[in-house]
Amino acid sequence: MKSALMKFLFIFSVLFFLLLSPVAGKTKKDKKTSGQTALKGSLNRALLFPVAKKINKTAYKGFRFPYAWGAGIEGFTFEQKYVANKLTLHNEVITAYSDSLTQDITGGGSRVVVRPDIWVLPYLNLYGLVGFAHGYLEPDITANGINLEIPYQDTVFTVFVDTTVVINKPTRYNGSVYGFGATAFYAYNGYFVEVDYNYSEVHPQGMDSKLVSHRFSPRIGKEFTVGKGNNTGAIWLGASWLEDSQTLTGVVNVREVAGDLANYIGEEAIYTAAINPVTRWNVSVGGSFTINYHFNFAVEIGFLQRQKLAVGFMYRL
Repeated sequence: MKSALMKFLFIFSVLFFLLLSPVAGKTKKDKKTSGQTALKGSLNRALLFPVAKKINKTAYKGFRFPYAWGAGIEGFTFEQKYVANKLTLHNEVITAYSDSLTQDITGGGSRVVVRPDIWVLPYLNLYGLVGFAHGYLEPDITANGINLEIPYQDTVFTVFVDTTVVINKPTRYNGSVYGFGATAFYAYNGYFVEVDYNYSEVHPQGMDSKLVSHRFSPRIGKEFTVGKGNNTGAIWLGASWLEDSQTLTGVVNVREVAGDLANYIGEEAIYTAAINPVTRWNVSVGGSFTINYHFNFAVEIGFLQRQKLAVGFMYRL
Protein backbone atom coordinates (compact mmCIF):
# COMPACT_ATOMS: atom_id res chain seq x y z
CA MET A 1 0.00 0.00 0.00
CA LYS A 2 1.80 3.06 -1.30
CA SER A 3 -0.20 5.88 0.22
CA ALA A 4 -1.09 6.82 3.77
CA LEU A 5 -4.76 6.40 2.90
CA MET A 6 -4.27 2.82 1.73
CA LYS A 7 -2.29 2.00 4.87
CA PHE A 8 -5.12 3.39 6.98
CA LEU A 9 -7.75 1.35 5.11
CA PHE A 10 -5.58 -1.75 5.48
CA ILE A 11 -5.33 -1.35 9.27
CA PHE A 12 -9.02 -0.40 9.52
CA SER A 13 -10.09 -3.61 7.76
CA VAL A 14 -7.97 -5.68 10.16
CA LEU A 15 -9.74 -4.25 13.16
CA PHE A 16 -13.33 -4.41 11.94
CA PHE A 17 -13.80 -7.24 9.48
CA LEU A 18 -13.04 -10.97 9.90
CA LEU A 19 -13.19 -13.63 7.25
CA LEU A 20 -15.50 -16.60 7.81
CA SER A 21 -14.19 -20.10 7.26
CA PRO A 22 -16.79 -22.68 8.38
CA VAL A 23 -15.17 -25.34 10.55
CA ALA A 24 -16.49 -28.61 11.93
CA GLY A 25 -14.49 -31.04 14.00
CA LYS A 26 -14.52 -33.47 16.87
CA THR A 27 -14.70 -31.96 20.34
CA LYS A 28 -14.48 -33.39 23.85
CA LYS A 29 -18.13 -32.56 24.41
CA ASP A 30 -19.20 -34.25 21.18
CA LYS A 31 -17.40 -37.48 22.10
CA LYS A 32 -19.95 -37.97 24.88
CA THR A 33 -22.89 -37.12 22.66
CA SER A 34 -24.82 -39.37 20.28
CA GLY A 35 -25.15 -38.49 16.62
CA GLN A 36 -28.79 -37.50 17.08
CA THR A 37 -28.03 -35.15 19.98
CA ALA A 38 -25.09 -33.54 18.20
CA LEU A 39 -27.32 -32.91 15.21
CA LYS A 40 -30.17 -31.35 17.18
CA GLY A 41 -30.29 -27.56 17.02
CA SER A 42 -27.87 -27.37 14.11
CA LEU A 43 -28.61 -29.18 10.87
CA ASN A 44 -32.27 -29.67 11.80
CA ARG A 45 -32.77 -26.29 10.13
CA ALA A 46 -31.02 -27.38 6.92
CA LEU A 47 -32.96 -27.86 3.71
CA LEU A 48 -32.06 -31.54 3.42
CA PHE A 49 -32.48 -32.62 7.04
CA PRO A 50 -33.46 -36.29 6.37
CA VAL A 51 -30.34 -36.81 4.23
CA ALA A 52 -28.11 -34.94 6.68
CA LYS A 53 -29.49 -36.94 9.62
CA LYS A 54 -28.80 -40.24 7.86
CA ILE A 55 -25.22 -39.21 7.07
CA ASN A 56 -24.72 -37.99 10.64
CA LYS A 57 -25.59 -41.45 12.01
CA THR A 58 -22.84 -43.01 9.92
CA ALA A 59 -19.66 -41.32 8.72
CA TYR A 60 -20.27 -38.03 10.54
CA LYS A 61 -21.37 -39.40 13.91
CA GLY A 62 -19.86 -37.50 16.82
CA PHE A 63 -18.90 -34.36 14.91
CA ARG A 64 -20.06 -30.92 15.90
CA PHE A 65 -21.71 -29.24 12.94
CA PRO A 66 -22.21 -25.49 12.50
CA TYR A 67 -25.76 -24.18 12.59
CA ALA A 68 -27.30 -24.34 9.13
CA TRP A 69 -28.09 -20.65 8.51
CA GLY A 70 -25.61 -17.83 8.75
CA ALA A 71 -24.94 -14.24 7.73
CA GLY A 72 -21.86 -12.17 8.24
CA ILE A 73 -19.57 -9.48 6.95
CA GLU A 74 -16.20 -10.01 5.25
CA GLY A 75 -13.43 -7.73 4.14
CA PHE A 76 -10.16 -8.30 2.35
CA THR A 77 -7.39 -6.30 0.73
CA PHE A 78 -4.74 -7.50 -1.70
CA GLU A 79 -1.88 -6.40 -3.95
CA GLN A 80 -0.14 -8.20 -6.82
CA LYS A 81 1.86 -7.75 -10.02
CA TYR A 82 0.36 -7.80 -13.53
CA VAL A 83 1.81 -8.11 -17.04
CA ALA A 84 0.61 -6.78 -20.41
CA ASN A 85 1.38 -8.48 -23.73
CA LYS A 86 0.41 -5.60 -26.02
CA LEU A 87 -0.18 -1.84 -25.86
CA THR A 88 -2.52 -0.18 -28.36
CA LEU A 89 -3.23 3.48 -29.12
CA HIS A 90 -5.88 4.50 -31.62
CA ASN A 91 -8.03 7.29 -32.92
CA GLU A 92 -10.98 7.04 -35.29
CA VAL A 93 -8.77 6.13 -38.25
CA ILE A 94 -5.28 4.94 -37.27
CA THR A 95 -4.19 2.28 -34.81
CA ALA A 96 -0.72 2.12 -33.26
CA TYR A 97 0.47 -0.93 -31.32
CA SER A 98 3.56 -2.47 -29.74
CA ASP A 99 4.32 -5.86 -28.22
CA SER A 100 7.87 -4.90 -27.24
CA LEU A 101 7.25 -3.64 -23.73
CA THR A 102 9.25 -2.79 -20.63
CA GLN A 103 6.83 -2.76 -17.74
CA ASP A 104 6.11 -2.78 -14.03
CA ILE A 105 2.38 -2.97 -13.23
CA THR A 106 1.04 -3.16 -9.67
CA GLY A 107 -2.63 -3.57 -8.87
CA GLY A 108 -4.86 -4.38 -5.96
CA GLY A 109 -7.87 -3.32 -4.01
CA SER A 110 -10.20 -4.06 -1.15
CA ARG A 111 -13.74 -5.35 -0.70
CA VAL A 112 -16.33 -5.34 2.06
CA VAL A 113 -19.26 -7.72 1.48
CA VAL A 114 -22.24 -9.19 3.29
CA ARG A 115 -22.29 -12.98 3.05
CA PRO A 116 -25.52 -14.98 3.68
CA ASP A 117 -25.08 -18.76 3.56
CA ILE A 118 -26.65 -22.13 4.31
CA TRP A 119 -25.30 -25.63 4.89
CA VAL A 120 -27.51 -27.76 2.63
CA LEU A 121 -25.55 -30.89 3.60
CA PRO A 122 -22.88 -31.59 6.23
CA TYR A 123 -20.28 -31.32 3.48
CA LEU A 124 -21.73 -28.54 1.27
CA ASN A 125 -22.22 -24.83 2.00
CA LEU A 126 -23.76 -22.36 -0.47
CA TYR A 127 -23.41 -18.59 -0.10
CA GLY A 128 -23.95 -15.23 -1.76
CA LEU A 129 -21.87 -12.04 -1.80
CA VAL A 130 -23.02 -8.42 -2.06
CA GLY A 131 -21.06 -5.32 -1.14
CA PHE A 132 -18.64 -2.62 -2.23
CA ALA A 133 -15.23 -2.76 -3.91
CA HIS A 134 -12.32 -0.37 -4.40
CA GLY A 135 -9.44 -1.08 -6.79
CA TYR A 136 -6.40 0.50 -8.38
CA LEU A 137 -3.78 -0.10 -11.07
CA GLU A 138 -0.40 1.63 -11.11
CA PRO A 139 1.18 1.02 -14.53
CA ASP A 140 4.68 1.87 -15.71
CA ILE A 141 4.73 0.69 -19.33
CA THR A 142 7.23 1.70 -21.99
CA ALA A 143 6.66 0.61 -25.59
CA ASN A 144 9.94 0.28 -27.48
CA GLY A 145 8.89 1.11 -31.03
CA ILE A 146 5.42 1.50 -32.52
CA ASN A 147 3.70 -0.13 -35.48
CA LEU A 148 1.23 2.14 -37.28
CA GLU A 149 -1.68 0.61 -39.18
CA ILE A 150 -2.69 3.17 -41.82
CA PRO A 151 -5.74 2.33 -43.96
CA TYR A 152 -5.72 3.40 -47.59
CA GLN A 153 -8.67 2.41 -49.77
CA ASP A 154 -9.01 -1.36 -49.31
CA THR A 155 -5.49 -1.87 -47.93
CA VAL A 156 -3.95 -1.39 -44.50
CA PHE A 157 -0.29 -0.39 -44.53
CA THR A 158 1.91 -1.11 -41.49
CA VAL A 159 4.69 1.36 -40.81
CA PHE A 160 7.23 1.02 -37.99
CA VAL A 161 8.09 4.20 -36.08
CA ASP A 162 11.23 4.13 -33.94
CA THR A 163 9.88 5.95 -30.91
CA THR A 164 8.80 5.17 -27.38
CA VAL A 165 5.44 5.44 -25.64
CA VAL A 166 5.25 5.76 -21.84
CA ILE A 167 2.03 4.99 -19.94
CA ASN A 168 2.24 5.66 -16.21
CA LYS A 169 -1.08 7.22 -15.22
CA PRO A 170 -2.65 5.45 -12.18
CA THR A 171 -6.22 4.15 -12.44
CA ARG A 172 -8.72 4.07 -9.57
CA TYR A 173 -12.22 2.63 -9.44
CA ASN A 174 -15.07 2.09 -6.97
CA GLY A 175 -18.21 0.08 -7.43
CA SER A 176 -20.67 -2.51 -6.23
CA VAL A 177 -19.76 -6.21 -6.11
CA TYR A 178 -22.04 -9.25 -6.44
CA GLY A 179 -21.27 -12.93 -6.42
CA PHE A 180 -21.93 -16.44 -5.18
CA GLY A 181 -19.92 -19.47 -4.12
CA ALA A 182 -19.82 -22.95 -2.65
CA THR A 183 -17.66 -24.72 -0.07
CA ALA A 184 -17.14 -28.48 -0.04
CA PHE A 185 -16.03 -29.77 3.36
CA TYR A 186 -14.92 -32.98 5.07
CA ALA A 187 -13.75 -33.55 8.64
CA TYR A 188 -12.27 -36.56 10.43
CA ASN A 189 -11.00 -36.79 13.99
CA GLY A 190 -10.54 -33.04 14.31
CA TYR A 191 -8.78 -32.59 10.93
CA PHE A 192 -10.57 -31.07 7.98
CA VAL A 193 -10.22 -30.49 4.25
CA GLU A 194 -12.05 -27.60 2.60
CA VAL A 195 -12.38 -26.56 -1.05
CA ASP A 196 -13.99 -23.21 -1.83
CA TYR A 197 -14.96 -21.59 -5.15
CA ASN A 198 -16.59 -18.23 -5.73
CA TYR A 199 -17.52 -16.03 -8.67
CA SER A 200 -17.89 -12.26 -8.37
CA GLU A 201 -18.52 -9.21 -10.51
CA VAL A 202 -17.45 -5.64 -9.76
CA HIS A 203 -19.42 -2.90 -11.52
CA PRO A 204 -17.20 0.22 -11.43
CA GLN A 205 -18.90 3.58 -11.34
CA GLY A 206 -18.58 5.46 -14.63
CA MET A 207 -17.52 2.37 -16.62
CA ASP A 208 -19.58 0.35 -19.07
CA SER A 209 -17.66 -2.87 -18.52
CA LYS A 210 -17.61 -5.12 -15.44
CA LEU A 211 -14.65 -6.80 -13.75
CA VAL A 212 -15.10 -10.56 -13.35
CA SER A 213 -13.06 -12.70 -10.97
CA HIS A 214 -12.91 -16.40 -10.15
CA ARG A 215 -11.34 -17.66 -6.93
CA PHE A 216 -10.51 -21.28 -6.03
CA SER A 217 -9.14 -22.03 -2.54
CA PRO A 218 -8.23 -25.49 -1.14
CA ARG A 219 -7.33 -25.71 2.59
CA ILE A 220 -6.31 -28.33 5.13
CA GLY A 221 -6.36 -27.74 8.87
CA LYS A 222 -6.96 -28.81 12.44
CA GLU A 223 -9.68 -27.88 14.93
CA PHE A 224 -9.08 -27.67 18.68
CA THR A 225 -11.30 -27.06 21.70
CA VAL A 226 -10.99 -24.23 24.19
CA GLY A 227 -12.10 -24.46 27.81
CA LYS A 228 -14.98 -26.87 28.42
CA GLY A 229 -15.54 -27.58 24.74
CA ASN A 230 -18.21 -24.98 23.91
CA ASN A 231 -15.61 -22.83 22.16
CA THR A 232 -13.52 -24.10 19.28
CA GLY A 233 -10.66 -22.75 17.24
CA ALA A 234 -8.98 -23.84 14.03
CA ILE A 235 -5.81 -23.24 12.07
CA TRP A 236 -5.19 -24.08 8.43
CA LEU A 237 -2.76 -23.94 5.54
CA GLY A 238 -4.04 -23.38 2.05
CA ALA A 239 -3.59 -21.94 -1.39
CA SER A 240 -5.62 -19.58 -3.53
CA TRP A 241 -6.03 -19.33 -7.31
CA LEU A 242 -7.38 -15.99 -8.54
CA GLU A 243 -8.33 -15.08 -12.10
CA ASP A 244 -8.99 -11.35 -12.37
CA SER A 245 -7.63 -10.30 -15.77
CA GLN A 246 -8.44 -6.68 -16.56
CA THR A 247 -8.17 -4.10 -19.33
CA LEU A 248 -6.12 -0.98 -18.65
CA THR A 249 -7.54 1.92 -20.66
CA GLY A 250 -7.66 5.70 -20.80
CA VAL A 251 -7.19 8.84 -22.89
CA VAL A 252 -3.70 10.32 -23.28
CA ASN A 253 -2.07 13.38 -24.78
CA VAL A 254 0.00 11.68 -27.49
CA ARG A 255 2.65 14.40 -27.69
CA GLU A 256 3.28 14.08 -23.94
CA VAL A 257 3.61 10.28 -23.88
CA ALA A 258 4.99 9.57 -27.37
CA GLY A 259 6.45 12.77 -28.84
CA ASP A 260 6.41 12.78 -32.64
CA LEU A 261 3.81 9.99 -32.80
CA ALA A 262 1.28 12.82 -32.53
CA ASN A 263 2.20 13.80 -36.12
CA TYR A 264 0.62 10.52 -37.26
CA ILE A 265 -2.37 9.87 -34.98
CA GLY A 266 -3.16 13.31 -33.60
CA GLU A 267 -2.79 15.04 -30.25
CA GLU A 268 -5.17 12.73 -28.37
CA ALA A 269 -5.70 8.96 -28.47
CA ILE A 270 -7.23 6.12 -26.51
CA TYR A 271 -4.84 3.51 -25.12
CA THR A 272 -5.70 -0.05 -24.09
CA ALA A 273 -3.67 -2.90 -22.63
CA ALA A 274 -5.07 -6.28 -21.58
CA ILE A 275 -3.30 -7.27 -18.36
CA ASN A 276 -3.08 -10.59 -16.51
CA PRO A 277 -1.68 -11.52 -13.10
CA VAL A 278 1.99 -12.52 -13.22
CA THR A 279 0.93 -15.60 -11.26
CA ARG A 280 -2.56 -16.72 -10.26
CA TRP A 281 -1.54 -18.80 -7.22
CA ASN A 282 -0.47 -17.80 -3.74
CA VAL A 283 -0.13 -19.52 -0.34
CA SER A 284 -2.30 -18.70 2.66
CA VAL A 285 -2.45 -19.42 6.39
CA GLY A 286 -5.33 -18.65 8.71
CA GLY A 287 -7.17 -19.27 11.92
CA SER A 288 -10.69 -18.99 13.29
CA PHE A 289 -12.47 -18.99 16.63
CA THR A 290 -16.09 -20.01 17.31
CA ILE A 291 -18.02 -18.88 20.40
CA ASN A 292 -21.03 -20.87 21.69
CA TYR A 293 -22.12 -22.24 18.29
CA HIS A 294 -23.32 -18.83 17.07
CA PHE A 295 -20.38 -16.48 16.60
CA ASN A 296 -17.40 -17.18 14.36
CA PHE A 297 -14.53 -14.91 13.46
CA ALA A 298 -11.28 -15.56 11.62
CA VAL A 299 -8.34 -14.11 9.76
CA GLU A 300 -6.36 -15.32 6.75
CA ILE A 301 -3.08 -14.00 5.35
CA GLY A 302 -1.86 -14.64 1.81
CA PHE A 303 1.72 -14.30 0.63
CA LEU A 304 4.13 -15.26 -2.20
CA GLN A 305 3.31 -13.35 -5.42
CA ARG A 306 0.02 -11.96 -4.08
CA GLN A 307 -0.21 -10.32 -0.65
CA LYS A 308 -3.64 -10.56 0.93
CA LEU A 309 -5.29 -9.95 4.27
CA ALA A 310 -8.86 -11.31 4.69
CA VAL A 311 -10.88 -10.81 7.84
CA GLY A 312 -14.56 -11.30 8.78
CA PHE A 313 -17.30 -12.12 11.25
CA MET A 314 -20.26 -14.55 11.02
CA TYR A 315 -23.39 -15.14 13.07
CA ARG A 316 -25.16 -18.52 12.72
CA LEU A 317 -28.62 -19.62 13.83
